[in-house]
Amino acid sequence: MKWLFAMAWLVALGSASAKDADAGIRYATPVLHWTSKDEKGVYGYIIYRSAKADGPFLRINKRIVPAIRPKSPVSGEDARLPIENRYEFKDVSADPAQTYYYSIDAVSRTGLSKQLTRPIRREPRALPSN
Repeated sequence: MKWLFAMAWLVALGSASAKDADAGIRYATPVLHWTSKDEKGVYGYIIYRSAKADGPFLRINKRIVPAIRPKSPVSGEDARLPIENRYEFKDVSADPAQTYYYSIDAVSRTGLSKQLTRPIRREPRALPSN
């Protein structure tokens, strides 16, 4: 099974006040974005978070992020191109002023999981003051 995977950090529209932060500074809620082109047999995704690069990593999503079911085949030239599915997960349980490491696993329909990413570091991002 081939996995093409990309992850980017984007600032969420919402914000949260951080504990023990300087008065008036607000930080963006972490949002994970990833894409996958080959999801044959994939049931969904599990998100893990840690305060350290080497763990321990704890699961943070109670429900699996469901895989997007393939659409019906397109005719013509586009039929040969893999369909890229896009995902987003907002980590609303995170302290937005803390550095975290994230990892994502794909879970098959038979219950087997496969790690898709190495730990990816996320730094706090201050929101502009008004």
